Amino acid sequence: MRRNFKFILSSLLLALVMVFLETDLGYTQPHKASPQTKNHEPGEQAAGINAEHEKFLQKFKEIPPQGMVLIPAGTFMMGSTRGDKDEKPLHEVTLSPFFIDKFEVTQQEFKKVMDFNPSIFISGTFTGGYLESGESGEEPAKFKGHHRPVERVTWHEANEYCQAVNKRLPTEAEWEYAARAGSTTKFYWGDKTDVSFSWTAKNARSRSHLVGQKKPNAFGLYDMSGNVWEWVVDWENSYSEQPETNPKGPASGINKIMRGGSWYAHPNYSRSTYRGQNSPTIRYTDIGFRCVLAPQ
Repeated sequence: MRRNFKFILSSLLLALVMVFLETDLGYTQPHKASPQTKNHEPGEQAAGINAEHEKFLQKFKEIPPQGMVLIPAGTFMMGSTRGDKDEKPLHEVTLSPFFIDKFEVTQQEFKKVMDFNPSIFISGTFTGGYLESGESGEEPAKFKGHHRPVERVTWHEANEYCQAVNKRLPTEAEWEYAARAGSTTKFYWGDKTDVSFSWTAKNARSRSHLVGQKKPNAFGLYDMSGNVWEWVVDWENSYSEQPETNPKGPASGINKIMRGGSWYAHPNYSRSTYRGQNSPTIRYTDIGFRCVLAPQ
């Protein structure tokens, strides 16, 4: 009995010493998060992102943004194993849903917002490139108006326009995902060039063309290949080998990325994974853009 009593007393004294050490020497048990300070697991973070985008999508459930197409959330392999060096490595990218312009921004749309039109190829009367025998340069009456893509627009002007209409330029990852539309081939229609989908140096006759005249991709987007290059928000950079979620590229750089090829470029440059780059202040007759709408 005495032995049991001594054992119990010793245990109590030991427990008191441990409490004293924990309190006065700064040692604490591992913190268990309260509901207010919960450490989110990766899956819970994704749930938070999904909730944010679900709220965003609900806003446009009844009336989608005019002239835009909803691109669903998804994961794809960005880049190419058989393209140029800067298209490698092939890497996994996950994107949240977003809306993107169905067509490249037209001269009419740009002038309405920015109050000027920098373009050389003015719709209605052809003012650039060359005319074939018998061509007058006039477009059919039903095509009158500035429905060619705006060009000779700097990255800064494209960015300003998108912000002015409460949108933004697409990230490079968003652009490629939207262009591919689920495809894994060189072009979004296959591995061989096809003039029914794209205006390039092969068939454009040294000029830009009215938007939406070629076949769309599987998402219903027009001219993601050819007609005019399209500025994206990213600075020129090398791809990461690691999986990424909603990548935005580096915070600074020298040149901005442009995608999609153009009426002036060889068809190879209109591949879904090809990466062009240029100074954000440059003006060329084959560079335009389109915008996206997303919560972030």
